[in-house]
Amino acid sequence: MAKLKEYEIEERFKDYLDECYPPVKFGDMEYQPSYALKELDPIAYRVWLSDYEASEQCEDCEQALTNCECEEE
Repeated sequence: MAKLKEYEIEERFKDYLDECYPPVKFGDMEYQPSYALKELDPIAYRVWLSDYEASEQCEDCEQALTNCECEEE
């Protein structure tokens, strides 16, 4: 697995949030959890994203995905 770019990690994080938490509902409106968290509490969103980045590891070299030294496939 090659080193992931910032936007790729954020997309994975958004997918993770949207899979783990139910949609946020306000009346008849419904929002994805990742969107609601980012818009309503951007500081918490960045903290959770940072924690997610630190916890995700490459399957091949077991380094953090942002530090992975594996060759591009």
